[in-house]
This record gives sequence, C-alpha cells and structure tokens, in this order.
Amino acid sequence: MQGIRKLFRWLLVCSSLLVATIVLIYLALVLINWRDDPASSAAQQLDRIHAERPAVATPDNAYLYMLGFTAADDQDPIELGRQRVEWMRWASQQPWTEDLIEPEYPRWTSHDHELPLFVEPLTQACNTNNGQCTQRLEGHEPRLAEWLEQEHLLLQRYQELIKLPAMYEPLPYNIRFAFPEYQHPLKGQRLYLVDVWKIARQGNLHQAQEMLDTDLRFWRMALANSDILISRLIANAAIRQHFLWSIQLFQDQDKYAGLLPTQAWREPATEGERSWRRTLSGEAAFVDDYLQQMKARELNWLTDEKGDEDSLKQQAIKALGPPLLLRQTSMNRYADLLLELDEIFSAPYSTMEDAKQRAEYLESSRKITELNFSHLRNLGGFILEAQASETGFTGYMLRVTDLEGLRRASVLLADMRNQRIAANQAAAYVQSSELRDPYREQPFGWDTKTSSLLFDGLSEDNSYRLTY
Repeated sequence: MQGIRKLFRWLLVCSSLLVATIVLIYLALVLINWRDDPASSAAQQLDRIHAERPAVATPDNAYLYMLGFTAADDQDPIELGRQRVEWMRWASQQPWTEDLIEPEYPRWTSHDHELPLFVEPLTQACNTNNGQCTQRLEGHEPRLAEWLEQEHLLLQRYQELIKLPAMYEPLPYNIRFAFPEYQHPLKGQRLYLVDVWKIARQGNLHQAQEMLDTDLRFWRMALANSDILISRLIANAAIRQHFLWSIQLFQDQDKYAGLLPTQAWREPATEGERSWRRTLSGEAAFVDDYLQQMKARELNWLTDEKGDEDSLKQQAIKALGPPLLLRQTSMNRYADLLLELDEIFSAPYSTMEDAKQRAEYLESSRKITELNFSHLRNLGGFILEAQASETGFTGYMLRVTDLEGLRRASVLLADMRNQRIAANQAAAYVQSSELRDPYREQPFGWDTKTSSLLFDGLSEDNSYRLTY
C-alpha cells in the first residue's frame, strides 16, 4: 500500500512538473509575441491604395448590380445590392455568432430546369471551341426566340449591367459574407452574344458591332477596377468568353464581313488592366480583416479540422492561439509578397516567361512546409500560413496576362477574314503580320491542316486554337 502511495505521489509530481513546464513554455511564447511590429511601408502602401479607390455613385456601380442580380422581377437590382451592403456593414460591426445570417430576399424565378434541351450542348460547344458552335446554333435557330423569351429577365438584366460605367466594392471582402452570384452575369453574357448573332443574322451589322463593343468595354473596365481576386477572375472569364464565342459565331465571311474586330478589340491592354495593385490591395484588406477575426476568436483556427468545431482541441487553440498571432507582422510579410508579385507581372510581355519562373519561385520559397525555431515569433501567424491553400497567385495572374495574346490573335483572325485571305496564303499572312505572340515576339502559329491560328498562353489550359 505504501508503495502505491509513493508511486501516486511520484506521478503527481511528474504531472505537476509537466504542466508547469507547458505553462512556462506558453508564457515564454506569449512574451516572445508580446509586441507586434509597426506597419511596414509595403503594408502602408497597400492600405493607401485601397483607401484611395475612387468611390462610385450608387446608380453607376456595377458591383451593386451584380450583388442584387437575382432580385425579384419587380425589384431594382442596384437597390437590393445597396441593401445587402448596408446589412454587411452593420453585421461586420457585431460580435460574430452562428445566428448572424444575412436575411433572405425575394428572388427571381429561375428557369434553369426548364431550358430547351439544345442549350447545354450549344453552350458546351461554344465554350470548348470544338467546331460545332455555329452549327448547333444554326440547327436550332427556330427555337432561339423561345430560349431568349424564356430567359428574357436574365438577358434584360445583363443588358442593363453592361451599360453601367464603373465598378466599386464598398466593403473589404469578409469571409463570413456572400459573393455576388457571378454565374448569372456569365450566363447572361452567353444569351447576349446569341442575341447579337440573331441581330447580325438579320443584317443589322452596325447594331451588332455596337453591342459587341459595349460588352467588351464593360468587362475590360471591370478587369481594371476589380477590388479582389475573384472579381478580377470573373472579368477575365467574361473577356475570354467574349472573344471565343464571337470568333465562332461570326465566322461566316460573307454574312458578317466587317463586323469584327470592333474598336474595343483593337485597343491593347492598358496599364490599368495589367496592374494588380488595386486587386491586391483588396486582398490585403481581406486578409487583414480575417486575421482580426482570428485574434477575436471568431473563426475556426483549424481549417482542416473534421468534426465538432466546439471540440476541446478547437476550443483550446481558440483560447491560446490569439496571443501568439501578430497581425501586423503577418500583414507586413504578406504585403511584401503582393507588391513583389505586382512588380514581376508589370514587366514587358517579352519577359513574361522569365517572370513566370520568378513568381513561381518566389511563392514556393515562402511556403511554410514545417515550423522551426525561427517561427516562434508570430507562431500563430505561421501556423495559419502553413494551413493556407497551396494555390498561389501566379497561376491566376498568368490567366489575365494571357488575355493580350488572345486579343491579338482574335484581331488577326478577324482581319484575315475581312481581307478574305485564301487558305493557301494564310500561313504567309500570319508570318508577315505585325500582330504577334506577345511573349515570344514571334508570329502566331498556324495549323495548315485545320486552318487554325494558334496561341499558347503561359497559364494552364490556355492554349488557343482559333479556327479560320
């Protein structure tokens, strides 16, 4: 019995020493992380860029329209967007709870489940540029009016959207709030392009050209004025869709001669469209807000934790993690990365292949694969960074950069059609054209077998084959 008592006392002492050691280690970590760094010049620069964005009057703001795009038939989308922003502004000032959920709003009636059967194959053909886009469209021409009428509200909303002159996101993105449902404007664009095709088919080429110009100018404006990454990628997707669908829809040289390229097609990428500073300043504002929520113990610290968010492990980290997170130190490190990426992708197109390698190396060299003693200061920040997605900015930035090559190739192909270049003279014409691959400063490729203009972008899956 006495031996058992001694063993119990020994275990108690050891347990007490272990607990004391853990407490002392934690207190040491708290002391190491007691004081945050001041804002660096890079962090201040991004803050300033975000704060100095030119505000936009509510009736002119395309972002508000997209936020309210699915408003009920009799409601103004911009007014709904404004209401949603006001609720988000109010909610962002409240303590976070599970009950803080955006109210339900009356919505339009979706016809997705009632669409004619030809719509999906048509969309797939035009999206993949498989040579069947126009064939499918002409084959179902008698039913196009039915489709356009069925989706008349979506088409009308899209037509109103692209007339708006500006884009401005009033609030920094907050992970707790919803994005606009961007799939609807992209779907509306497809309807719009089919409507333009129908108008051109009736011989109204001038009207069709103006409509195409309006569409591309809107999305180029949205690209230059995107305040976060997702908005910029949506604008990128819309511009890409505009070119690929237009090239296919208006392929017939006899019917649509002179329709393409529009003036907006001929204008090279502007400095504003190429610059990432505005978008990256918005990303910085989002991450800063996210870190503040982590410090306030409002979000789940373990992004890959399965099961109950209120588990003992999760609650312990929520309680003990925030003192080890240095918000500004993390933001300084993040700001350095963002501005360096912006500088890399501001380089001339001719050096972009090298820029791609530099950007990939920069992001890979900064990834936290395992923690060590150098990470004790701002341990919470490095833990969060290690949990972050492996996908960096480089691939997304390359998608946008590739647009200039797609634009040039599309203009070149349209010019060839207008000049009725014979198939056996096309390769020589491409070789002599001033419109060249922006990255390699060489003529675009030409596939004689398929009579297609070729452009290999630098991002994944951005190799274009534009059929003459």
